[in-house]
Amino acid sequence: MLKIVSSVKNIRVFIIVFMVFLFAISAFASTLTGKIVDVADGDTATLLTSNNKQIRIRLNCIDAPEKSQGFGQRSKKSLINLIAGEYVEIKKHDVDRYGRTIGTIFLNGADINLTQVKKGMAWVYDRYCSDPTYYRAERQSKSSHLGLWSQPNPIEPWNYRRGKRSSSNSINSNPNCGDKRYCNQMDSCQEAIFYLKQCGVPTLDGDGDGTPCESLCD
Repeated sequence: MLKIVSSVKNIRVFIIVFMVFLFAISAFASTLTGKIVDVADGDTATLLTSNNKQIRIRLNCIDAPEKSQGFGQRSKKSLINLIAGEYVEIKKHDVDRYGRTIGTIFLNGADINLTQVKKGMAWVYDRYCSDPTYYRAERQSKSSHLGLWSQPNPIEPWNYRRGKRSSSNSINSNPNCGDKRYCNQMDSCQEAIFYLKQCGVPTLDGDGDGTPCESLCD
């Protein structure tokens, strides 16, 4: 009987040790370290690991302006200044459909993803972020008119991308549509309404209330 009890205890100890081992491996696997060797834009960089493997990193929780948008190039430059050539640690969250690692970049303990938001160089990616720290940082940078928030009508990158696709399809089918996409390109409320209704340019109606360019159509 004592042997059975001892065996059961040994099995339990083995299971506990094994689970701790698996947890340690999992924690290690979810963290990457290396040198940033390329910055594609304000939310994408390339990490070179110690075994010379390059890993494309898509910064978690944020969405930076596209390079063709206002502040797109400045956002890229901001990320370059923050991490280019630096040795960083990356907390891995997931892998996206393009094979990029979704991660949070840390440099000397500082959250670089969050820093981009604080500087007004990126939006919080609403669809993929639930961290309240990021939303507080965004509200602060917005109220201080930092970076992209200094623009009169900044367009979220996800709406900009959707607008480009929709506008391209609509404009190709309507010969009367030009290549205007934003309120600051409109000469009148009537033109804004035409581009929204006839050309299908959703970037003109940022709040989705059916009225484009409130600054022109109020």
